[in-house]
Formats: sequence, structure tokens, C-alpha cells
Amino acid sequence: DDPFTYDTCHRVGAALDLAAMQAAAAQFIGTHDFSALCASGSSAAAHGDTVRTITDCTVVQNSDLFTISVTADGYLYNMVRILAGTLCEVGAGRMQPEQIPGILAGGDRSQAGPTLPAKGLFLKCVEYPDLVINQTNYSVLYMGKTVEMPPKELELLYFLASSPNHVFTREQLLDQIWGYEYIGDTRTVDVHIKRLREKINDHAHWRIATIWGI
Repeated sequence: DDPFTYDTCHRVGAALDLAAMQAAAAQFIGTHDFSALCASGSSAAAHGDTVRTITDCTVVQNSDLFTISVTADGYLYNMVRILAGTLCEVGAGRMQPEQIPGILAGGDRSQAGPTLPAKGLFLKCVEYPDLVINQTNYSVLYMGKTVEMPPKELELLYFLASSPNHVFTREQLLDQIWGYEYIGDTRTVDVHIKRLREKINDHAHWRIATIWGI
């Protein structure tokens, strides 16, 4: 057991069946009501907004390391962690791949697998029409061309793109991007937003909007 991966990997005691996990993962692909994979307390679930589309869901094994990747148009609260927990249940033989459609159709959270810890969970890439923001290699692709950005600009763009239709105050953005111990002018946010707008123009399908008076 590698101590250096303690915070980035979840340990599973039982041996996992890769083929069964892959078969189960394929059942999640498509447009479904994912209520069964949504933790309580979700604002989206409270408003009945639980339909999402998963375009890809894979399980890859490298020795004793299993990597689960999910691509979707949006995620519910703890959706990927519950999905991963369900796949591990299938891999351990406690559930069968054929059960997945029924679990999704039933919408019952108790029928899905456990919510795995967030160890190793991260958002790899955010994609919009004509815009790809990849935090793993710190790259931005806009209209098919690479856009050079300092780290804080990219982190700010990545955070905003990861939270569509959310409104944040300057203080919230400072805490998120620069940290709670940042000492400086809140106008730092304004400067970085201005620079982003100079590099990334408003698009027909998305834009960075400033809401005044909050």
C-alpha cells in the first residue's frame, strides 16, 4: 500500500471485477433522472432538476489502481461519488450490472451504492462550445486556439466555468482563488475579470456577467 496516495485514492478491501464494473458503467451513459445518485440537501433535487446526460463513463485498471472517469453536461450533489460507490459494489459482487437501469428508474437513493470519500475526486476539464478549460495541464482552448493565461486568471475562469448560473461576490472569489489569508484590494477580482473579457469574448451560448448591487 502506497502511503503517498493515501489522500488521493480510496482503499477498497475486496478484489474488484473490472469487466462487471465496465458493464455497469455503460448503463449510466445517456440521459436519465439521477435522483438515485443524489445526496439529500441538493438544491437541484429540491427543484426537481435531476435530469442529466452522461456522455461517457469508463473504468480503467492499472495494476491495483482503478480509475473511474465520468463526462456529463452537469452533476448533482455527490452524484459522481455515489456512482463510484455503486460501481465498487458491482465490482465486489454485491450488486449486478443489470440492476443499474432499475436503480435509476426507481429514483431511490437507498438502492444505489455508498457515497465514496472524495479522495482522488477532481474536475479534470470544463467544456463549453468553443471553449475548453483543462486544469490538469493548465490550458485554455478558445475558438480552436490556445490562450495564454497566468495561473490566477486560469483558476478564476475555471472556477466560474465550473459553477454556471451562480453569482459570487468579490469576497467569495477572493477566498476561493486567492485564499482566506489574502491581503489586498478586492478590486483585484475586477482587474482579473477585465483581463478575461479581453481574452475570452462573450459567446452565443455563454458569457461572464457582472451583477451589480449584491
